Amino acid sequence: MTAATELYLEKKVAQLCTYHRCKCAPAEGAQLCPRHLRKQRKRDARYKARLRARRRHAGQCAFCPAKSKTYRCMACVIKAGFAPRKSVQSSVDKSARIAARTVMHGDGRTRYHGQARRGQQSRAQLDEQDLADAIARLQRAKDGLAAARSPEAQLLPRIQREDAERAALAQLELAGRFLDDVGERNSRLNGPVRIPASGRR
Repeated sequence: MTAATELYLEKKVAQLCTYHRCKCAPAEGAQLCPRHLRKQRKRDARYKARLRARRRHAGQCAFCPAKSKTYRCMACVIKAGFAPRKSVQSSVDKSARIAARTVMHGDGRTRYHGQARRGQQSRAQLDEQDLADAIARLQRAKDGLAAARSPEAQLLPRIQREDAERAALAQLELAGRFLDDVGERNSRLNGPVRIPASGRR
């Protein structure tokens, strides 16, 4: 283990900004202080913008190395949730409203604004959030498969069509994770439904 790695781990355990010699407290959900986090995000944004420009100049999708005449290849369109929707569902609209009230934290999960820890939310809030996320992922899979199998998609090379279908089917796995969270959270309720006998109170 290098000295730099040891210093990084020590600062992480001590809950200090992990940037070089900075001794400030890290921002919520991050390992850098607010000032260094802003700088890091700007650097990341510049790098990603340059990478997208290089890929487009090379005739590739801006977000992956696949050849594409459009800014995003079909697989990346599906991953981003931009596939055309065949129908409008209130459950998906509800998911969008919940997303507007949430914030992404360092562990990759979304939480309601003003609540730093997932455990501070009620079980009902967590269930509502995870079920809405699962529904949104299922809708994304449905729309993605429809787009990947559309007449327009048939004009694409076979490899790109298959990549698009894989991207759509991957949304099912992500939806399953949210459903697993709901099931695990409510595991104490597992078992047959008890129906009172007729006439009993």
